[in-house]
Amino acid sequence: MLTAVLVLQAFLLLFIIILSIVGWRKLTEDQQKLTEDQQKLTEDQQKLTEQLTENQQKLTEQLTEASQKLTQVLSYDRGKLTEDQQKLTETSQKLTEQLTEKRVSVSYEPIIDHEDKLFRNKVVASYRVQLHYDGLPIGEPTERIVYSGNKVDKEAVQNALTTALQTLQIALEASGTPFRVLNTVDDVIKNLSKK
Repeated sequence: MLTAVLVLQAFLLLFIIILSIVGWRKLTEDQQKLTEDQQKLTEDQQKLTEQLTENQQKLTEQLTEASQKLTQVLSYDRGKLTEDQQKLTETSQKLTEQLTEKRVSVSYEPIIDHEDKLFRNKVVASYRVQLHYDGLPIGEPTERIVYSGNKVDKEAVQNALTTALQTLQIALEASGTPFRVLNTVDDVIKNLSKK
């Protein structure tokens, strides 16, 4: 029995040694694989860094080129704008000279409108302006009102109201209906003046 225990212990010891050797080999392989993976990761990081640096350089070059083109376009546009301004100034001077050579005149016509109505008079004072070029009118005339006023003819209102009240009074007295006047003639004249 002792031999069987010793054989069993020897077998277990041998099994442990084999397992240790297999485990150590597996561990060594895993370490080698990990080292290879780390090297590959380092290589990938280097490639990525190189690509990033290259892309940044390309972007910087493209931005510089675009900036130069924009500067060229802006300087060209400024030059063209200056030329256009000079041409416009010359054209304006020529037109001014032509207008001065020709007869340019302005005519003013005063207008007074007086409108008589039954109870009110209306007065409007204005003037009309017309631009002429070599004796011919240019465009439509412009009219400006400088004064506008209404005047109530108090005497005509008073006569009309008095006549109307007398007629009404006669008619009401004839019918036997009592009456009273709500507004005086002066109140009616004030109301007409406001309109």
